Amino acid sequence: MTRWFSSFSLSSIRRKTPLTRNIFSSHLVAAVPLFEELLTSPRAALLPPLSQQKCWFTSSIQSAIHATSRRRFVFNAPALAALKAKAASPSAGVQNPSRVMAVTSLLWKCGINTSRATHGFQKPSVMTLAVNLRTRCSPPMPRHSIGNNFWAATARCKPNIAVVLHSLAERLKDELSRINSDLVEKMKGEKGFLKVSERLKEMGEVYSNPEADYFAVTSVCNASFYEADFGWGKPIWSCIGHAPVFANLTILMDTKSGDGVEAWVTLTEEDMAIFERDPELLTFASLDPSPLETAA
Repeated sequence: MTRWFSSFSLSSIRRKTPLTRNIFSSHLVAAVPLFEELLTSPRAALLPPLSQQKCWFTSSIQSAIHATSRRRFVFNAPALAALKAKAASPSAGVQNPSRVMAVTSLLWKCGINTSRATHGFQKPSVMTLAVNLRTRCSPPMPRHSIGNNFWAATARCKPNIAVVLHSLAERLKDELSRINSDLVEKMKGEKGFLKVSERLKEMGEVYSNPEADYFAVTSVCNASFYEADFGWGKPIWSCIGHAPVFANLTILMDTKSGDGVEAWVTLTEEDMAIFERDPELLTFASLDPSPLETAA
């Protein structure tokens, strides 16, 4: 599916835009006026000044040095309703968690349980959730605007405390609330890059503990994958290509019906052998059911 999108995009660009045809045929000098035009457009206010070139960054996703294993867990609509109810905590302001928040909280809890079973004790852990900034701008950016318009919410769980689903949802909600229109506004203009660097430094401090477990989730729910039609009809089933470079990474997608979630979880083989048998996980999710069943 990913390959189809790439081929379609490149062929469309080549066919419609003479300038980009030159770029793709290695006439890179043609890119210069394009970038000059971008940097003088109103959209340039969203980018850091070119004079501020120094950047600092620490990766949050564990490199897959060991062999990884990938599994597909499917949450149907009734299971999601039950999971959302269990993850809710009205007293903490989490009255109606989204399906992404509820699923992420459960996967985080199961990841912590897996780590405890592997090591014999509970380690500190961090859950990173990619957040779409398009709707958090003021005014919102176009839904289909191109680029990696996201920021990372980083929620932490200390060791040796009771791991309860709604408490993990509370931590995620608190971090998500920090990524708002005020933050996006501070990332713009001359001082924007300094703000980005400041937040990256904060994230680096979170990720600096070699004894902690790090998990990451990114969601493409509501991305309209099932509306794509390249001339032979809409897909019965859609999925993201496998990326074995990273462990502890989960990708969330819609089911064909639109009211369920598929979680594509990548872990080390050792961890996956424990994770995929977690009783609470299997209470809400089915392990790799037939795509024809979920498409019904």
